[in-house]
Amino acid sequence: MEIEKEMRKRYIHKQKYSECQLVSALNALIFFGKEVCNIGSKEYEELVDLVCARYGSAIRIKKAYRELGLRYRSGSFGLKWIENNLPVAIDVWCKKLGWHQILIIKVEGNMCYTTNFKEKGNKVIFDELEKIHNHIHPNFGRCISFRLKRKGK
Repeated sequence: MEIEKEMRKRYIHKQKYSECQLVSALNALIFFGKEVCNIGSKEYEELVDLVCARYGSAIRIKKAYRELGLRYRSGSFGLKWIENNLPVAIDVWCKKLGWHQILIIKVEGNMCYTTNFKEKGNKVIFDELEKIHNHIHPNFGRCISFRLKRKGK
């Protein structure tokens, strides 16, 4: 319970438009101890426009990764890989939102702690994530691991 309380205070769990991928990127920065802009701030709105998320999905999210100083790499959807590569963004299917991206920031046993996932909450059993992830990617378990860019790269 303590972990969930701290997560609710520390991470972003909402969005204004269709910018769930941007929220995952900002939460990755928070994971690494970085300060991020507030939702609704001028800087945030500029990032929303940069990734084209104001009126649709964030089709230019890679521009935000560069702007925010994040490196990313794709990986296979499996509990061990996720646990060894935190933070990890995964795509899930939500009844109200459709295709949605969340960020896993902690794994304990079979339990995953997530951000920006109102439909299921911040603590989800991996098997449940696997079900709603595979609804989108039945044969292709895509997930993204984030790291901070090294200076000068």
